[in-house]
Amino acid sequence: MLAVVVVVLMSGLIFAFNSYLNVAEAKVPPVVGMKLEDAESLLKERGLIVKVSRQNHKTVPKDEVISQEPEANKVVKRGRTVVLLVSNGPDLVDVPDVTGVSYDEARLTLISNEFQPEVPEYIYHPTIDDGKVVEQEPRGKTQAPRGSRVKLKVSRGPEPQILKIPSLIGLTQEEARSRLTGMGLNLAEISAQPSQDYLTGQIIAQNPQAETEVEQEPGLM
Repeated sequence: MLAVVVVVLMSGLIFAFNSYLNVAEAKVPPVVGMKLEDAESLLKERGLIVKVSRQNHKTVPKDEVISQEPEANKVVKRGRTVVLLVSNGPDLVDVPDVTGVSYDEARLTLISNEFQPEVPEYIYHPTIDDGKVVEQEPRGKTQAPRGSRVKLKVSRGPEPQILKIPSLIGLTQEEARSRLTGMGLNLAEISAQPSQDYLTGQIIAQNPQAETEVEQEPGLM
């Protein structure tokens, strides 16, 4: 009885081995970069079984094949399982809204939410205070890939007016101060020098000179 069993087992093993040897072969097609649906269709046409695993990826679009195993062009038996790693797209998270807060606060908020604030661009703004965030990209309350860079525009306050310095020659100190104050400018240091052409208390020279263009509220000497 034992001999018969051994013969049967051996015969079964030989049959299975021969069956394996007689299975048709197939060349694994390259499917990296293909959409999952197309990749599955192509692999099944070659008599291969598809197994899918997924992960997030910063650059590979959702449902696109990132990698395959066995690799492309490898010859395998039909019925072999091909494992595809497929992208779920980037890991999207909510972008915090940092407009209206100081740059330092915006920077800390973005970093704590795993975003990367870029070096800010400073711009003039008529109503937003100096040092506060005017704009951001991506916008707040939208979604973006985790770890994305965020562009910020930060206010420098209202744009200063460009004024032309008036001529103050011949005016008294009080007259000159009054004229400059009315223009939003300041009278700075005053020094006295003798002059044969002007009365005591009259201005005989100024710096910057008349018609010089300056931003509002410079100092005059």
